[in-house]
Amino acid sequence: MKVFCVFLLVSFSYGLPTDSEVTKLSAPNLTHLTAMESDGGYSEVINWDAVVSDDASDPIVGYKVNIWEVKKIKSTKYSYVNGTLQKTEEEKEPPIDFDNGAEGTPTVLLTPANQTEVTYNIKLHVNYEIRIQAYTKSIDGPLSYPVRLRLG
Repeated sequence: MKVFCVFLLVSFSYGLPTDSEVTKLSAPNLTHLTAMESDGGYSEVINWDAVVSDDASDPIVGYKVNIWEVKKIKSTKYSYVNGTLQKTEEEKEPPIDFDNGAEGTPTVLLTPANQTEVTYNIKLHVNYEIRIQAYTKSIDGPLSYPVRLRLG
């Protein structure tokens, strides 16, 4: 079994998700990602810090681990080279939306409140965005800071 460590080097220039005044829940903090290879497949172990509800009558029930496959955006660029119009196609990763998740519907993994780790099977050469949120019986907390990863 091979184990790969993915270190989180996150730029905080856009700021972290703020605690919601309405929800009284903090956004979880992703602390560690570990990629593993076994039996020809790959998986990612995702760890985060626990969150505590400010409302004792509405404690944390669990966490929603939201995982998006981030599709590249294709664009076409035209330019003149030596008097001839040439077409160039590019693929770029879309910018991170710090207020919402990535485009599309995420895979959502639910964990109980006492679990701050989950394992998810991943594919090589695919970009993923991961965001976690705590929830209670009555509310969902804010999404964590987005983290993107890709193996291969």
